[in-house]
Amino acid sequence: MSSKLDKTKKIFPSQQLSLVEPLESAAKAKKKKTTLMIALFLCIGLSTIFAAYRTINRIISEKKYQKIKINLDLPDLKINSSNRVDLDASINPLIQDNDSLWSFYVETLPATSQSFSWSRNRDQMFLESNPVNTVSQLLKKENAVDSLAKNNLPEGAQIKENQIAKDNYFEYQSIVTVPGKQIFIVIKTSGGTNLEKSKSLIPLLVEKIYWSVIKI
Repeated sequence: MSSKLDKTKKIFPSQQLSLVEPLESAAKAKKKKTTLMIALFLCIGLSTIFAAYRTINRIISEKKYQKIKINLDLPDLKINSSNRVDLDASINPLIQDNDSLWSFYVETLPATSQSFSWSRNRDQMFLESNPVNTVSQLLKKENAVDSLAKNNLPEGAQIKENQIAKDNYFEYQSIVTVPGKQIFIVIKTSGGTNLEKSKSLIPLLVEKIYWSVIKI
């Protein structure tokens, strides 16, 4: 009887061992597979990173990249201040009670498409010349020490002028120069009953024109 029990005891441990071994082998195989997959992913990831790094370095070194330039053309919001200059409003109060025919020509220099230009009764002026020639002649002159308009302009303003006096008209031509600005002014008065009185208004008219145009 005892011999049978001993045999049974001897057989049972071996049967347990035979069941445990397959489980341990499966676990080791699964662990090994997981480790291989992790190593494979790491290898692929590192290879991709290094390949990208080398590509970027090559592009930069060969200067094949293009800088992205954003060019936004904004509308020009600059307001042309010459549109706000109303010389008629400035000079009319001075001559409205005078019976002479008044003619004016005003232009900022140098004369370009952007220059300010204004005239009144221009057909009465430049009968023997033109604005370009008149400017050229004035620029050749010395600054007028005793200018007709000297006392009505700021100290330091340089004035080159020409005065043309005839029996029935008086014409005043000048270039007023201040830092950053040159103003060409021609004023002609004709046909009035009192030419000397009309002539006395010219310095005041030059002053009004100067302060209106200098703001441009």
